[in-house]
Amino acid sequence: MIKRRRRFKQTVAFKDRLADFAQLIRNEASALPSGRERDDLLMRASRADTAADFDEWAHSAGLTAADVKVRGGAVRDDVSRKCALSPRTKVV
Repeated sequence: MIKRRRRFKQTVAFKDRLADFAQLIRNEASALPSGRERDDLLMRASRADTAADFDEWAHSAGLTAADVKVRGGAVRDDVSRKCALSPRTKVV
């Protein structure tokens, strides 16, 4: 029997969900005394903020294929339209 994925449409934008998650984690961390657990929660909040920033950058109109630099510092103008950012492409 094939398992079916349960799909649903997100009603809140990814950036907003990340911001809400970061705020929730910060609130939890503020209730804890200084220590490893609090630091771990603050690190998770920081990573959520970074993910939101990266998502905004990745969906911005400013990033074009001609701006992508590959390893070695050479700028490629002929980057494929299908995969402008392949796993081996290093964005500088």
